[in-house]
Amino acid sequence: MNNLLYYLVATLLVAITSLSVGFGGSLTASSALKAINIQPQAEADIRRALILGMALIETTALVGLIMSLYLLIKLVPATIQLSNPYFGWANLGIACAICLPGAVAGIVSAWPTSAAALAIARQPFAANRIIKLMLLTVSFVQTPIIFGLIMALILAHQTVHCHTLPANLKLLAAGLATGLGSIGPVLGLARFARAACEAIGYNREAYSKILTFTIASVALIETPVVFALVTAFMILAIPAATITLIKAVALIAAAIAIGITNFVPSLSSSKTASAACLQIAQHPELSPILSKTSLMVQGVIDTFIIYGWVIAIMLIFFS
Repeated sequence: MNNLLYYLVATLLVAITSLSVGFGGSLTASSALKAINIQPQAEADIRRALILGMALIETTALVGLIMSLYLLIKLVPATIQLSNPYFGWANLGIACAICLPGAVAGIVSAWPTSAAALAIARQPFAANRIIKLMLLTVSFVQTPIIFGLIMALILAHQTVHCHTLPANLKLLAAGLATGLGSIGPVLGLARFARAACEAIGYNREAYSKILTFTIASVALIETPVVFALVTAFMILAIPAATITLIKAVALIAAAIAIGITNFVPSLSSSKTASAACLQIAQHPELSPILSKTSLMVQGVIDTFIIYGWVIAIMLIFFS
């Protein structure tokens, strides 16, 4: 059973991320063709945006491939089985850390790339600025999957040091906290990135104001990922020898608590930031007021994550 889970995880890491990237690439290509049809003279810039955007979207599949190869090359089930008869559960944590955000990231990364292609069709003379903003925002969308890779590598390294079922469930909880807690931020970042690229297409003169607002907003939208990572590291910090089966179940509950709590604030923050970004494009003279109001509201929205985090901490340390 453990060997089955081990090789199943190695397969899912590639399969899920590749499917996500493939679907996202098709969305991007479709929008690029539509943009060329609208503005044939901008075909070269649209094609450049398409290639660069798809290269960044491929990051999700690349992360899945790297981790799958790491499992198949560096960790041999027969060797692990001797010291850890429950390693299959720990590998499910690896799958959660990468596959959960990866299933979303490849698809939603197409949103800003598609918006950038259509924005170039509307504002061909601002193509360079639109592409720069697209590259910046899509890179932010991909950061949670990178965090998932880091956590997965940590879990793979700790697998050989866990010898009981509760200890392996602890690793599953850490991976679940990272993966489940990344889904909302990935969706939120992609939604805002799409709005930012659309805004430049409406008003290329507002580029500098939108760029400044974008950097501040993505930091707030991505804040929930930090809470998820901190929770995962707190779970990993608990000594394996002290974990009982009841404690392991509490750790999984803590991962679910922070993961679910992260979902809505990220989307709400991105919705607020997206609306402000489009308003800045329409009324650049109101940029200071719109930016301050949006960032203040986003900060308040992010405080809601603390409620779920408090519950997760109580489950981790007081269960």
